[in-house]
Amino acid sequence: MPPALTVIAATHNGEPTLRRMLDSLLALEAPAGGWQLIFVDNASSDRTAAILGECRAKLPLTVLAEPGRGKNRALYRALQEPLGELVVFTDDDNLADPRWLIELQDCAARHPEVELFGGTLVPAWEDGPIAPTRIWGPNMMVRRRVFERGHRFNENVGPSAGLCMMGSETEFNLRIVEAGSATWYCPTARVAHIIRAHQLTREWIMKRAIRFGRAERFRALRSGGANARETSLFGLLNFPRWMPQDFLFRYLKGQLLRLAGSDHRWADILWEAHLRLG
Repeated sequence: MPPALTVIAATHNGEPTLRRMLDSLLALEAPAGGWQLIFVDNASSDRTAAILGECRAKLPLTVLAEPGRGKNRALYRALQEPLGELVVFTDDDNLADPRWLIELQDCAARHPEVELFGGTLVPAWEDGPIAPTRIWGPNMMVRRRVFERGHRFNENVGPSAGLCMMGSETEFNLRIVEAGSATWYCPTARVAHIIRAHQLTREWIMKRAIRFGRAERFRALRSGGANARETSLFGLLNFPRWMPQDFLFRYLKGQLLRLAGSDHRWADILWEAHLRLG
């Protein structure tokens, strides 16, 4: 009798990612009733077969071969094997959370009337240099020596009273990089960001667009870009001459599409319009 869960995956020349994927499976917490892994080598010509062979003693792994190219053909080959009550599919470039199978099994137990389940997919970028604009406050680390050199966050940027300018960390990061510091992405350092109910309203999102637009304008002014030099007719406001009429055009177009209910692009158009208000 097979274990409770069967995990099935197909691979064709999966050498670049397969070892990392299998390593994540080695760290899995076993679900109740156990689990088995069926991997189908779909006409690989690289070291896929050797990598799978190395893991047979470490995982509850069965390796099958399907010489005919095609993922679904390979999956059908696996479905001919004895299967558990729950059949889980994945790919050769996925990294499993240690509780992956336990959470899926628990979900199935809570909803016995359901036959098809889906889990969360998040990107797993490789480590390496990262743009300073992609390092954000909820998960950011700085060496102390940066502050010892006198660098500080700009108090005029970031959350404060009123409709503030967003991008506090981004403004700081850009200055630090311009001063010669390097950046790096640590993919395994993860935090979850809570999304509150009021942050899903149209009003909140459009106000965020304005704050984002202010940050974009601030960076343009700081860098002396073309838009920064092209001020309004009054010469006092820091936005290009074309921007007021561009805002009005986008705003009216977005509202008309929203009221008509025939085009789902209205939200993107209104976002772009509110960026102009920044």
